[in-house]
Amino acid sequence: MVASFKKKNTLEQTSFKFTDSGFSYRGVTYAFDDVVDISRFRQQLETKTLFVGSDYTHGISILFEMDSGEQVQLTEQPTWFSNSKDENVKKIENIFSVVCEKSFQQRVMRYVEQVEKLGFYEYSGWHFHPQKKEIVDYSNNHKYHLDNIKILRSYGFIEIKNKQESIGEKFSQKFKGTVGINTLKNTDVFFTLLKHFFNLEWKN
Repeated sequence: MVASFKKKNTLEQTSFKFTDSGFSYRGVTYAFDDVVDISRFRQQLETKTLFVGSDYTHGISILFEMDSGEQVQLTEQPTWFSNSKDENVKKIENIFSVVCEKSFQQRVMRYVEQVEKLGFYEYSGWHFHPQKKEIVDYSNNHKYHLDNIKILRSYGFIEIKNKQESIGEKFSQKFKGTVGINTLKNTDVFFTLLKHFFNLEWKN
């Protein structure tokens, strides 16, 4: 997120509130069962003042994608003329946690059903084959077997590297960039599936 001219999709503007089985957003009611994808974007901006030190401003944006194709977004971030409200950042973080928990079961089942039907599940342009212990980059059909790779985790991203990299591969990577998967969408579900199907997990 970058600073904008004015605030958009704030708690006040959207009148977001929880209901018994979901939430209300801009006067429209949605059910937890209708949430299919969840994303969260966070930022921390540092402002340095000479002889005083640094001041930090936090921002957050969460996005819920519904089964109907509609999107629900809540944002609290600084603008060119005002700072973000820490209280609202915390409230949006809590909303994110609640919706994650309430919608988790149906979100994870969408991927499990793909495995039962197709033998793999699709995430972020990749196919994950539990029985083969293999993941495939759908854009170029490049296959990676779990025994031959190491997976490095960072915020919003996992990097895939061969355990035995040749000099040519290391040189080529400098020009092509790293191979990885964006994990900002349905992050909780993604890592639950990796643990369940591939026995992969990371310590916090």
